[in-house]
Amino acid sequence: MKRLVIMIVLIIVTLLISSCNKVSEQKWFETIDETIQKGLTDSDSIEIQRLSIENEIIVLFKLNDADAVGIGSVTVSDKGYSWYPGIHPFNASFLQLDYQTESKKVISLTIGKVRDVTIKEVILEGKLNNYELKVVKGYYIGTNIEPFYMYKSLP
Repeated sequence: MKRLVIMIVLIIVTLLISSCNKVSEQKWFETIDETIQKGLTDSDSIEIQRLSIENEIIVLFKLNDADAVGIGSVTVSDKGYSWYPGIHPFNASFLQLDYQTESKKVISLTIGKVRDVTIKEVILEGKLNNYELKVVKGYYIGTNIEPFYMYKSLP
């Protein structure tokens, strides 16, 4: 029993130490652009689009060597700006999800890929609203989009 208690205490101490190290590893930058560039360079990615939503900056990015996209965000503090890697790259033609930023805000996102990279805009027709989304490098991203019934692409 005594060994079990010692093992539990060691595990808790190890977790506390590792979480403290994680906080100290966070790097802060002076500008949003510098922050995003550093985050994308570390993951060998390029920016596709960024959205400003509820004082959060969401970045849709694409891996340089794969047909996969990921989501990151920029954390804003009195220390400056910091990159939060968010969702690791995935390969899907359409996805609706709730994304949680580092500051714990939950943002509803819709991400899609078009087959023809010359398409510049898509319209998602929902029951209540239509959503016009810009297409960049074959991908689009939007927020707070209801489930939709029809998809149209515009040249």
